[in-house]
Amino acid sequence: MKVAIATNNEKTVAGHLGRVRGFLIYKIKDGKVVDKELKKNNFTNHGHGPGNHEHGYEHHGHNGRGHGHGHNRLIEGLGDCKYLIFKSGGWRIIDDLEANGIHPIITDVKFADDAIDKFIKGELEELELEDCHGNGQGHGRHH
Repeated sequence: MKVAIATNNEKTVAGHLGRVRGFLIYKIKDGKVVDKELKKNNFTNHGHGPGNHEHGYEHHGHNGRGHGHGHNRLIEGLGDCKYLIFKSGGWRIIDDLEANGIHPIITDVKFADDAIDKFIKGELEELELEDCHGNGQGHGRHH
């Protein structure tokens, strides 16, 4: 199983998914990390830096991909990861991740290695999304 963690410095868990510099990809087998690699964020518009709209891609573009919210490239970039751990996100990216088989986990754990250790032990608490569809129904739960 593969788990992605959003990061800006290869050490800490980062927030806004479209703006992070990369994703640490952990391969977990038999309850242990067997591989860890950095995948640079070259698939979201914000990951390229301000003002870069490569190939006409807009983060919130209405181009018919990713439910019209522009998240398709992010989801494709995460490949076969089953979970994505990060600090914050909007309900559209949460819904798009879930619709594509990637379980989003919002956490307040600071360090990526600590987050993956807690994840493996089943101790990583999932925080509520502050405004989920505006109806008070959060996505928070314990892993």
